[in-house]
Amino acid sequence: MGDVSVGPEVSGGARLDKWSRWTTLLLCGLIGLTVIALVSDGFEAKLLKDIGAGVYNGQPSLTGIAEDNDARQRAIGIVQLCANALSFFVIGRWIYLANLGAREIGASGMAFTPGWSVGWYFVPFANLFKPFQAMREIWCASVDPADWRSVAPPALLGWWWGLWIGSRVLGQVAYRLSQAADGLDGALLANAVTIASDLINIPLCLVLVSIVSSIAGSQRAARARLQAAEGAVAFGR
Repeated sequence: MGDVSVGPEVSGGARLDKWSRWTTLLLCGLIGLTVIALVSDGFEAKLLKDIGAGVYNGQPSLTGIAEDNDARQRAIGIVQLCANALSFFVIGRWIYLANLGAREIGASGMAFTPGWSVGWYFVPFANLFKPFQAMREIWCASVDPADWRSVAPPALLGWWWGLWIGSRVLGQVAYRLSQAADGLDGALLANAVTIASDLINIPLCLVLVSIVSSIAGSQRAARARLQAAEGAVAFGR
């Protein structure tokens, strides 16, 4: 994951724009999937509360209803797992190209290479802060490649990272609670934490969509300025 040298033959702008569109579409899809999961979680919460209230006392249909609920929740969970795996690849590719693009438009002295901008997500403990620093660097270098160190990063990046950490933590807690749930109270607690985890995913995706759009737009504008300058030089000759 060393430094990457790029030449004028690399059409980074077109690649970044393409992957920005794919990333945005994926994030919108994740929002839709999260809404479906929240509706399903709501049905499960109602079922658990009805059981606790004795609504199904003496009814043989409870077993079938519970099995249908478990099957629905399991299917949605599998789809979410696959979607999250896909998102790691697509968003990781976008981060790589965004870092590469910042270098192509003239940013120099960046601390994070394209590879390590993604690689730090997989390093324990360091993944609590290094990926945020890498994204902050990409943002600043995209806004002003010539003097990116003087750019003040927006609060939006802090919101993104806080939501990301919160989503990961709540997701892990929800999974462990669901595996260890013993009895109605345990199932209700696992359901509540799962709902909280899903709720955080919606603003997380929306904030990331804004970040993707802003960085891609900044690099597009920088490339346009470079092309205009090159055209002016060529015309002056």
